[in-house]
Amino acid sequence: MYIEALGFLLLIPFAAWLYSLLRGTDRAAGWVLSTGFGAAVAFVAMTIPINEVWQAILQGGQRGLDPRVMTAIRDIAQLTFNASFLFLGLFMLSTGFLFIQTRLLSAFVGWSAVLIGAALLVPPVAQTASLLFWLWVLVVSIYLLVRPRVGEHAASSARAVSSAAPTI
Repeated sequence: MYIEALGFLLLIPFAAWLYSLLRGTDRAAGWVLSTGFGAAVAFVAMTIPINEVWQAILQGGQRGLDPRVMTAIRDIAQLTFNASFLFLGLFMLSTGFLFIQTRLLSAFVGWSAVLIGAALLVPPVAQTASLLFWLWVLVVSIYLLVRPRVGEHAASSARAVSSAAPTI
């Protein structure tokens, strides 16, 4: 459970990283940035304690807790987890909108975020859409880590041109 909690917790630096990139563009709306980051934090804050509820159910079962009480507690945990997808959907909708608006990455990245975000808001498909969310996070993270930075690319091109120029 702690490994999963760590994974959820790492969503906060990921969201901060994305929004620091988006904040640097002229077309990013500040309130959308704040809403999206707040939604990511709310998702993590709401989701991590749910694991503790599952742990309490296991311990209660070992101690002979009434099965009806355990069922009610399980339902609370599951319904809370389902409700947390609303925050994740808001994060993805905000992020997708900003990527489309700023054109920081390809339109596909933005529109896929919007589609995943919309699916996360529909309870019957939200849990399945969350798998697409984690795949989206993985793909975007890898892309942002390996792509050349705009400033770095220009600086390396300038160095290459200056070193190729004849010295007098």
